[in-house]
Amino acid sequence: MRKLWELVWPPVREDNLLLTARERMLNVMALTIAVLGGFAGTLNYLENIDTFPVQAIAGLVVPVSAALIPLVARDPRRVQLAGIVLCIVLYLLLTGMVGTIGGMAHPAAIFYAGLPIPAAFLIGYRAGIAMALLSCATMLGLYFGVPLDGNPFAGEISRYQVDWTTTVLEVFTLGIGIATSVFQHELEGAGRELDAARLKARAASRAKSDFLASISHEIRTPMNAILGMAQALEASDIDGPQKQQAETLARSGRLLLRLVNDVLDLSKIEAGKMEIEATQFSLPEVAATVEALYGPAARDKGVDFRIATSGAARAPLIGDPVRISQILNNLVSNAIKFTAAGEVRIDIDAGPGDTAGHRTVTLRVSDTGIGITPDQADRLFQPFTQADAATTRTFGGTGLGLAISRRLCTLMDGDIELDSTPGAGSTFTVRLQLRSAAAGADPLPCGCASPACDIEGQTRALRVLAADDNETNRLVLQALLADATGSLVIVDDGQAALDALDGQDFDVVLLDSQMPVLDGIETTRRLRARERARDLPALPVYAVTASVMPEQVDHYLAAGMTGVIAKPVSRDSLLEALARHADTAGLPVSRRA
Repeated sequence: MRKLWELVWPPVREDNLLLTARERMLNVMALTIAVLGGFAGTLNYLENIDTFPVQAIAGLVVPVSAALIPLVARDPRRVQLAGIVLCIVLYLLLTGMVGTIGGMAHPAAIFYAGLPIPAAFLIGYRAGIAMALLSCATMLGLYFGVPLDGNPFAGEISRYQVDWTTTVLEVFTLGIGIATSVFQHELEGAGRELDAARLKARAASRAKSDFLASISHEIRTPMNAILGMAQALEASDIDGPQKQQAETLARSGRLLLRLVNDVLDLSKIEAGKMEIEATQFSLPEVAATVEALYGPAARDKGVDFRIATSGAARAPLIGDPVRISQILNNLVSNAIKFTAAGEVRIDIDAGPGDTAGHRTVTLRVSDTGIGITPDQADRLFQPFTQADAATTRTFGGTGLGLAISRRLCTLMDGDIELDSTPGAGSTFTVRLQLRSAAAGADPLPCGCASPACDIEGQTRALRVLAADDNETNRLVLQALLADATGSLVIVDDGQAALDALDGQDFDVVLLDSQMPVLDGIETTRRLRARERARDLPALPVYAVTASVMPEQVDHYLAAGMTGVIAKPVSRDSLLEALARHADTAGLPVSRRA
């Protein structure tokens, strides 16, 4: 049924509203002609089949055949051609019928006034004027060329009536032709302006994406060294002031990284590139992660931090735990930031499942902080916006967290509401539509029973090959992986990585995307071609890169990469990615399943 409706009323294609309007107009006109013309043709057929058989049959078959035009016009490139065919058919049908049965005394002559309309809208404004002039010339020819004497309508209409009918139709046809042509000319001009504006918007969007990609890469590259070494220092055997300095360095680096990630997330959402995963997870585990991250910060401020999870919310669910955690992190971070005393509380609940297994999950974050006014609340969910300038000066922040949270809620068929009283606190209520998970299924990709599983223990047998042209990045990988893998070989370009793969077996390959000699993408393509030629299974290959815009990630995956690990590299995310391939550790390449 939907396909049939789209045949009659096609959707907008390639953002071309003008072409779509022509398609829809053509289809509606064609079907109107088919239905009404078919009805009139049937009456004409019954009345004149004995006297004028050819005209009677043509008057029935031709308008009904107009129903085929929407099929012809399914290809947008044929819309104008179909409009030309329709106008020619209508003109010949009308002229043939009127010219052979009564001339301008025939009632159907009135339809000449309507011919400029489809001509102007479906072909172009010049065609509308041309059709108006052709119709007027044809009516004059019929007026002078078909005498009233011997006319089948001679007993029903006088010469006076024919004179006035012809005169009025001439004026009416010219008026309609001029009016529709002028309207179509303006419409085409508006369409051209719209096309130009769309091209400018696309160019601006590409420029923004290019800028974000460039600035993201430039920021992430040095951040990789800062955070990587900070993580290595945190994991090393140091104590006292040095330990505190390393933690401060890592914490500040993560704040900067969060800003970069927020900007990229907003860009992904605006570009329609944000994807919501559907994996099994547990809300209590998400809450435990939030508690571990923000509990100490709240206690340091003297703020009571509590999480209450209802029994209904403890059942396993299907959704995107990373994005749900991101929403909670944004809300809780703000709650602690704007609360000097009192408490911050998270309440998690889940409604009963419907027949399809869908459940409404409610996440409520309350605080006893400064609160905001209704006027400020209206601006709060706009990007780069905070309650007021004083809030920004006092508490800092970019104003991205709540904007991203609302858009993530929308992507998960949910919403977010705010209830706040100045000086008394705020409550943010998030409602998401999730699905119940099958009982007994494994919630974690690594196969562990809890998030505290020993990921590093799984990676110790892995043989890892890494390629990066930046010496600092190589030092970071060495610091993060040397003690967590069975063996680690690091080279400085893609060709050296392919040479290393010729000499020994590896379980996982990590490639920087931008390298001299051979970059990560081309290296992956050659590796995949080699594997196909030798009938070998695909070796896991990850892009370890600072270029992580949506279109760049798509490019990596299209080249055959297994996944992407964004710089700055998080040791946990790096080990988690490696742990996915722990079951193949130590097997020769030719035997890898």
